[in-house]
Amino acid sequence: MANIVTSSKAKPIQSPARVLTRHALILVVLALATILLFALADRTLQVDPYEWLKTAEYLHQTGNSGFQHRNILFSYVLAIPLYLQLDAVSFGLLFSGISLLISAFLLYKINLEHSSPTVSAYVSLLFVLSYPFLRYATQVFSDIPTVMFIVLMVYFHFRFVKHHKPLDLVLGYLTASLAVSMRYASGFFIFAFAYFMWVTRKYYKWHISGVLVALIPYIPQLIYNIQYMDNPIAVSYTSVHPIFGLQFFFKDLGSGHEFQLPGYLRYMFLDFRGLFVLLTPIATLGMVKSFRRIGSPMATYLVLFLTSFTLLLPFYAYFSNRYAIPAIIPCFIWLPIGVSEIGRLARRRTWQILYVATLALLAYGMFEISFQVIESSRSLHQLREQVFSSLDSVVKDGDIVYTLDSVAPYAQRYTSATPKTLGVSEVTPEMLQQHAGRDRYIVWTPKLSTSEGGSWALSIDKVQDRLVQISTAQSGDVTEFLLYRVLRLLHLERFIPHEVWYVYKVMR
Repeated sequence: MANIVTSSKAKPIQSPARVLTRHALILVVLALATILLFALADRTLQVDPYEWLKTAEYLHQTGNSGFQHRNILFSYVLAIPLYLQLDAVSFGLLFSGISLLISAFLLYKINLEHSSPTVSAYVSLLFVLSYPFLRYATQVFSDIPTVMFIVLMVYFHFRFVKHHKPLDLVLGYLTASLAVSMRYASGFFIFAFAYFMWVTRKYYKWHISGVLVALIPYIPQLIYNIQYMDNPIAVSYTSVHPIFGLQFFFKDLGSGHEFQLPGYLRYMFLDFRGLFVLLTPIATLGMVKSFRRIGSPMATYLVLFLTSFTLLLPFYAYFSNRYAIPAIIPCFIWLPIGVSEIGRLARRRTWQILYVATLALLAYGMFEISFQVIESSRSLHQLREQVFSSLDSVVKDGDIVYTLDSVAPYAQRYTSATPKTLGVSEVTPEMLQQHAGRDRYIVWTPKLSTSEGGSWALSIDKVQDRLVQISTAQSGDVTEFLLYRVLRLLHLERFIPHEVWYVYKVMR
């Protein structure tokens, strides 16, 4: 603890006007973020949100959760508006949006300790515009609320190391527990948390209090586990398959791709979903300089935080860039240090102009990629919703609908009838023969686009001669800026997400 810096100086009281002036840029960043959240909000529901919402509706109707494949706490959150007779989707979007704003402001507060208000606000802007954060803040997912609780944990850890206030230590435990209760994979900060416990070990009584408080957010999961899993620390995923093990390091359970570690490294550091290629060396410079700027204990803490995720994520059953979102939080604390160091070196007027222009272009690039991809994704989601909603006037109870697993929740949510949905990759004559006495429909697209970079298709070649097309629909146009216009100019429209869907009825 000898290296921990404490401060006993009382800060002078500043007038509200002066405070607003000093922090004007972060207020502008938060205002811009609010506008983007409203403009890009996606009210459609994919697989994860659909499961959470169904559990929330069951909680509201019966007081019981029923079986839930995912963490239970987010379903309890979505049940709140139902008890208040409010729209759960709007509430979920509001929750995610506010979580993004709070996270951006907390990062600004952390970075103010070692950077100027201008640089700190700029990095919060990059955080807001970064693809994964803005993308999942405009949908009803638990990812960004989870990130908020992790950033809160980091914030309280920084404050405790500086001021030694017991409440900060206890709140660090509480927010860590909330994050893990929202998403188990967020707990991969474990190495950093253990290090924090070690460097603050002489405050063991406060740690004990923190552990007890941390049990509170876990109570809903505990009740669920006792009722449905017969084990207080069980995970629903394990009822289907293992979720964590050495075998997944060598081969992803979902895609079969070997070695997940390179994929996570690419997503975090060499892809627009993370920090952009140009920002990675700046963050690396900030990491090196952080040992001098913020002190060895918390600099080591941040390195261990990133290392925890990097080492543990490849042991998870499935590869997903969503799981890596919390991993890059330390990078947004290193970034302002790196930016400040480069700004200090760019003393000549010409270099300063180039430096500012580069930062502006990076921010704009992040904005454009986020805006275009999120708008395209929303357009695809709305198209799928439209296609499956149109089935409502066609299908009856007991009818068979063949479609992909990844879009099956649309059929379950947007049709008032209850068709049996079979998620398949290929429709065969033998499949059709099993349900020869029923009306059968195929909802098909030549290519299912995804913003995660992959694509899946449902093959209907073997039954094509037995199909009658009853409807078709395609995704609408989106607002296009420089990126999409350049792709069209270069005749690379195939990189712009677009889908065409067909609904077929199988002839008897």
